[in-house]
Amino acid sequence: MKFKKFIVSAVFTAFLMVSYSSLIAQSGGQSGEMTINEQLQLEIDTTGSNEIRAQYEVDISILDFTSQSMLDSFCANFSFDFQRLEGNLAGNRVTVYLDQQALAEREFGIGDLNDHFSRISRRMEYLYYKLKESQP
Repeated sequence: MKFKKFIVSAVFTAFLMVSYSSLIAQSGGQSGEMTINEQLQLEIDTTGSNEIRAQYEVDISILDFTSQSMLDSFCANFSFDFQRLEGNLAGNRVTVYLDQQALAEREFGIGDLNDHFSRISRRMEYLYYKLKESQP
């Protein structure tokens, strides 16, 4: 009888843990995060909050920046207007800072930002490959 209670208790505990993990994954996860793809298009996930944050951390591990100076040059070229990029090669990250006041004045939402990032992605891709060619 004690063994039966132990089994039921263990199964119930496992069920609760799986349910809790699933709930956390659905509620937190990548909601509202910014990513970059191989075509160097930044994108803010729109499944969560529609609030634009002042700062996003972007994992750039899919890209092949060969030096910190290459990454710095890339970031400097795309730091203008309402956006500023700072790279950390050792951490495989780019921090994207957004001027929320400038975005609010233009009435930019996340969709507008994603459209902007889509429009500049070809220039970003071009510069990325030019910088790679110039590396020893």
